[in-house]
Amino acid sequence: MALKSLCLLPAWQKKKLSPQSRMIKEYYCPDRCGHNAVCIKEELIIWGGYNENNGSTYCSNTALWVYKLDLDVWMQYKATGRAPPKRSGACSALLWPYWYIFCGHTYNGNGNDMYRLDLINLNWEQVCVMEPSISPRDKASSWVYGNRYFTASKLCC
Repeated sequence: MALKSLCLLPAWQKKKLSPQSRMIKEYYCPDRCGHNAVCIKEELIIWGGYNENNGSTYCSNTALWVYKLDLDVWMQYKATGRAPPKRSGACSALLWPYWYIFCGHTYNGNGNDMYRLDLINLNWEQVCVMEPSISPRDKASSWVYGNRYFTASKLCC
């Protein structure tokens, strides 16, 4: 059976947050920059970053915003597990069924830690990277090749 929508999976249904507004069309992801995004089928998933309108505060590390491209609506979900610390400028890549988040800038400066979100059950976990790891950084790029995750020309896992 082919996956039609992540939002229809049982774990996603249980972790959906209700809109504060009665009008679902008025419900949207708050402004942010330095966030991560991945598009799966007709769903654009947003995580992390910071909001300059509130004095450069980091966005929630458990909140996932999903934009339904086919319906032109936003939905919010709460992921569980060991979420990455709040950050911006992280790099990310999708290696199904995981969305990997690596490096980025946190309250404690640049990091070189890796986390992955299981997109089936919306659960975060920290990942041990191969040693020696790259130096802490933000605004790097990453990609998947041959079922492996790479960042800055280095195989990470």
